[in-house]
Amino acid sequence: MNIQDLRKKYRPKSFSEFVGNKGPIKILRNIIRSGRSPNGILFYGPPGSGKTSLALVTAKGLNCLDFAEDVCGKCENCIAFDKLYSGGSSWWLTTIHDCTRIDEKVIEKIFYDLWNLPATKINRNIHIFDEFHRTKLPLQEQLLRSLDIRDDILLIFCLIELKVSKAFLQRVMVLKTIRPEIDELTPWLRRMCTLEGIVVKDSRALKQLALAADRLPRECLSLLQKISYLGEPLTIDLVNEITQDMQEIEDEESRYTLSEA
Repeated sequence: MNIQDLRKKYRPKSFSEFVGNKGPIKILRNIIRSGRSPNGILFYGPPGSGKTSLALVTAKGLNCLDFAEDVCGKCENCIAFDKLYSGGSSWWLTTIHDCTRIDEKVIEKIFYDLWNLPATKINRNIHIFDEFHRTKLPLQEQLLRSLDIRDDILLIFCLIELKVSKAFLQRVMVLKTIRPEIDELTPWLRRMCTLEGIVVKDSRALKQLALAADRLPRECLSLLQKISYLGEPLTIDLVNEITQDMQEIEDEESRYTLSEA
């Protein structure tokens, strides 16, 4: 059986594949072109707004051997880096840390890697800390010291809320990811429908779907996944049908939370 999650299938692998976040992308492109990257970059914003994807494409771009306006996608570094999207592996170009799984042994390995991994194309070890808001203060303080004394590292942090100290924020470049606007999402959704063979019978349904997904690309793809299984043309009624159960679940969770309190 061919199992394909649309959220993984269409996760951006280049800046041109993103919808929205034009401001942060412009800054990141200029950083890569200039060859002058900061020691730390911090992405924050709502879940599904592209923080981790931007971190990955930034790391990929910094190591791309033929970067112009975007990653080339063809050099040996780009081809090797794309394995990170499917396997989540760590290697000499970039190490990705899932902060939901960090314990003392993991912390020891992180700092071993920071000090011992060989330099990359940009003469820096790149480390991405996903879900960084879940970390505890001691780790944040250790990383803060690393930012202060090391010039050969690039630490990229992804978090939902700015639950870090003021001193931490002063040592990183902060970029906020936001929900795309409706006029950005609707043409993107139409393209996704075309790629997946979904017939758009009513153009207004694209806006309805974007609103139902709270203007988050990842949630839009989750809804499109359900629509693709139904095999029906996209209409407002169909969007309402597939989102009705979501509203019922949210209402049930709200009632459960209130009863627990």
